Parts: sequence; C-alpha cells; structure tokens
Amino acid sequence: MNDQNTQKASRYLHGLETISEKTKKTPIILFFGRHHFSDNSKYLFLNMSARQDVLAIWCSSNTELCTRLADEGLHVLNMNGDVGQILSVFMQATVAVHCINTFESVENPLMRAALKGAIHIQLWHGVSIKPLDMIKANADNLVDTTWIEQTLGAISIDVILSPSERLDNFWQAAFGVQYVIRAGLPRNEVLLRNATKAERINTADTFLSDTENYILWAPTFTSAGMTPLWSRPELINQLTTTARDNGCQLVIKPHPYDTINFQSRNTDNHEDVIFLSPDIDIYPDLHRFTCLITDCSSLMFDYLHLDRPILILEHSNKGNDTPLAWFDHLPLPAVIGPDANATVLLEKCLKDDQQTHNRKKCLQALFSTDTLTSCEMIAKILWDLVEKQTDKKMTILQ
Repeated sequence: MNDQNTQKASRYLHGLETISEKTKKTPIILFFGRHHFSDNSKYLFLNMSARQDVLAIWCSSNTELCTRLADEGLHVLNMNGDVGQILSVFMQATVAVHCINTFESVENPLMRAALKGAIHIQLWHGVSIKPLDMIKANADNLVDTTWIEQTLGAISIDVILSPSERLDNFWQAAFGVQYVIRAGLPRNEVLLRNATKAERINTADTFLSDTENYILWAPTFTSAGMTPLWSRPELINQLTTTARDNGCQLVIKPHPYDTINFQSRNTDNHEDVIFLSPDIDIYPDLHRFTCLITDCSSLMFDYLHLDRPILILEHSNKGNDTPLAWFDHLPLPAVIGPDANATVLLEKCLKDDQQTHNRKKCLQALFSTDTLTSCEMIAKILWDLVEKQTDKKMTILQ
C-alpha cells in the first residue's frame, strides 16, 4: 500500500471512530469471547439474554456456533457477514464485553473503529499469577511492534472486573484501568449450582460418567518452542498409573491456545486417559473432579470454590519458575513440585491433603463477593451504564 492509500485508510478509520463516538447509543450490549462458547462472557451473556430492557448479542466469526446459538433463540451477530450491517450495529452498541484481548475478540480494524464509542468491559479469563501486558513493558518489548500491538489490544478497555480489592493494583498495572467492577467471575457460578441447558452448550458432559472418579490435568498454554507438558508420554503414564491406583481416571484438557498443538498430536495411544478438546468449556463439570493438576493456570483459583486438592506441577525443562508473586503473602493453596516427582506429589494430594486451611484463606482473599450472584451484580452495573449512555441530554447554553 502506497503512502496515499495508507493516509486514506487512516482517515477512514479515524472517521469511523469519530462517528462511533458521536452516534446516539441504544440499549445494545455486545458480547465477545473465545472462538468457541466458553469463559466469563458466555455466562454473563446468557444471564443478560433473559432481560427485556436490553438487547444482548453474541458476536463471533464462528459460523457454526452462531447457528447453534440462534437455534437456541439467542441473539447473535456473525462477524463473517455483511460488513456494513455489522458496522451499523457496532456503532449503536452502548457496551462491549470481552474476556480476552480485545484485538483477539475483534480482529477487523474497521469493526474495532466502529466500536470506539462503546464502553469496553473486560471480564478477563481468571486471576493471573503471571505478569501481564503493561507490567512487561521493558526495553526489549517497547521496540517490539508485535508486543505493542498485543498490549494495545489489552489496554483498549474502560472497566475491569476484579473479584477482590487485593487484585486491583495488579489489574491497574497490567491494563491501565481506573474503573473496577467488584463482583465474582461469571464462570464460577456453575461450580456451585447446576448448569442450565444453554450453559451446557460446548461442555464435557457427554465424555464423563456420573459413576466414575476423575482427576483433571489442565496446564496453562505452551510457551513458544516448548513441548506441551500434557503430551509427554512418561509423565502421562506416571499420572495415569497413580490415578488408577487411587480409583480415578485421568482427564487431560489442554489450554485453548494449545489447539494447534492438540490437533497435531496423536492422543489415541494412551489407555485409561480421556483427552478433552482445548476449546471445550470445562466449568459446568469441574465438580466431577476430585483433584486438579496444573502448572500456573488461573483455573486453580476457581477450583478453590470446591475445596479439593490441587497439584502444581512445574515444568522440568523450565526449572522452578512458577511465578507466585501475586499471592502477596497468602499461603500457597496447593502441593507444588517438579514434574519429575509427579507420582509422589499426586499421592500426597490424594492421600494426605493438608491444604484445606490454605485453600479457604486464599478463596476468601481472592473472591470477596458472593460467587452465586456474580452475573446479577455485573448485570446491574451494565444496565446502569446503558441507562446513562442512552439517556444523555443536550446541554442548553444560555
């Protein structure tokens, strides 16, 4: 693209942004999530879809998912559709709700520009113990255009969901936000109650039996150049044998960002192991698992709601570098050790669980509100924002 065309495209994007900011808003809340139906946006969307005073729309480029949700009577917007129609809806939206990086939610720059006038709410995808985005603004990253683009998408928000005051400074440092919604994570409600029919979309219930005991192994995403922890045969065999000796079956669920790794590996060679797709929503079925194995996935904090053993397996090829700084003097709510000692560590979790006090203390510190009313609390705040934005009056100068 030559300089003239670049300038023309830049003016067009700026024009869309300006028009979006000036457009009178209507009671529309747009929800964005992962490519498949999961995580915090899913549960808040389903909660707000029942309301009559606002139009909740799920936005996705997954055509199959859009069709499935529409068949359930839910409002959807296929982002593969007519661009003009999509821009029109985005221009009118009062609020946009995300649970991942906004540039990952909305990849098309035109659509991002049309959303400029909306209030962007970031639910994120869990309590992180890894440094995120602006916290990593070192000399190398600041001259890395890829890092700048990713971080720009992360900080293009107005409000962050924070389940506890002790986490507020972390979110502010990571995303630069000034406004916080104090409520629990929507996805955690189904750990404490039965999932609805709609919440059962894209879940693991057809793969699991009510009569079996399961152990869940759910590592975080695999770093570039590393072998996925969940694909190492010797480690799988250790965990499978230990699980079986304790009357359990091992279930492995890779991180959603490990989808390509998962699709390129043969998972049929391991007996007595259930592999779940990285894209599946595990939350309505977390109560089925007697123990959680992970490394530094935020899933372990959500699992605290069930007060069951947690094992943190550290990657032997990376050394003892599980980033625990964000515990801020909280006791570690899990057994932790190198994956080379997986058998001994898992046995300790299953037969000598001594972490109940630590788990409860961490749960109280990291989730300070009623988990079962998380969606209700957030929905009230979003409706207040919608009312304020759609009821703006002109100022009379005299």
